[in-house]
Amino acid sequence: MENHELEQNLKKLISKKLRQLRGNKYVRLNQGGRDFWIAKCETTQSEFNAVMWYNNSSHKGDDYPVERVSWYEAVQYCLRLTLESGDVPESIKEQIRGCYVDSGLCSQTWSNMGFFDAVLKTEAYNDLAESLPGCYRLPTDDEWEYACRGGTTTKYIWGNSWNPTEMNKYGWYNSNSGGTTHAVGLKNPNAYGLYD
Repeated sequence: MENHELEQNLKKLISKKLRQLRGNKYVRLNQGGRDFWIAKCETTQSEFNAVMWYNNSSHKGDDYPVERVSWYEAVQYCLRLTLESGDVPESIKEQIRGCYVDSGLCSQTWSNMGFFDAVLKTEAYNDLAESLPGCYRLPTDDEWEYACRGGTTTKYIWGNSWNPTEMNKYGWYNSNSGGTTHAVGLKNPNAYGLYD
């Protein structure tokens, strides 16, 4: 078997595995006639570290949600997932490679004016990701709220009135968290199968 054929077979296998992972880790939703995929749980520290090569979270744990991450770092994480995906055509990857920011810069403060180029690249990727098929991206505010509501039109999943007993079933917050984060997916999912 030639190297090219071996490489193609390997890419197909990796692509198949990524699709299987997507089926287990992501949920497909439709809002206003537009389909989008969203992760069932927050990104874990182990997932973030495997892609970005650092973890600045205060509350450590492989299955804990990554925290202390800026919007820019989250967008760069999405860019790297897109570059590693076997489902995204090379032509699209070429369009976004110019938006890549080195992990060393990502792990430092984004408020420093020396990072102006990194900010521009990150914002450019975020805009591109919405229009290019298959790109990983952060959900829009509307998509996030739609996903969180789980098909309800009430203020909370269980109704319009605050109910700590019900809230304890679905998420961590100040009164039940003990002041720390917890492993993802420990609470009940909403009607769309999304956790925490």
